[in-house]
Amino acid sequence: MVKNSRFEQATGPSRDRLWLHLGKRLRLRREQRGIDSTRAAAHIGVARPTYEQYETGERLVPASQLAQLAELFAVPVFYFFEDLRVGEPQLDTRQLRPDAPYAIATDADRIATLIDDFNKLDFDRQQHLLLVARVLANDTPSGTSA
Repeated sequence: MVKNSRFEQATGPSRDRLWLHLGKRLRLRREQRGIDSTRAAAHIGVARPTYEQYETGERLVPASQLAQLAELFAVPVFYFFEDLRVGEPQLDTRQLRPDAPYAIATDADRIATLIDDFNKLDFDRQQHLLLVARVLANDTPSGTSA
């Protein structure tokens, strides 16, 4: 009898919420970038059917492969978790806007977006975000400016 690892098959609430959301974000960004599923699968070293199961939420995406896909799709890993609603029974797919570009063009636009998103957070989450920002700012490779 073959035993399926929990990292291979998504089941229960994980499949219904997190992995479905993550799969939709994978497909959305892949299509935005004009990359076919065969190329995405080859980039992370899996068969196309396996990659397609990632996009449908039927199979869990290992973190290392998710990081490789983020690189291929030119987004931070956090992109795949954006708009994930925690504690709500259904995913609002209207928030996954295929026509909206991920990149915000200017510094002023990025700062305005950060301020707007920051103001929507409760105090504890604001504190966590400030910590993450400080760590990222201090982790800038030498020779580059942030």
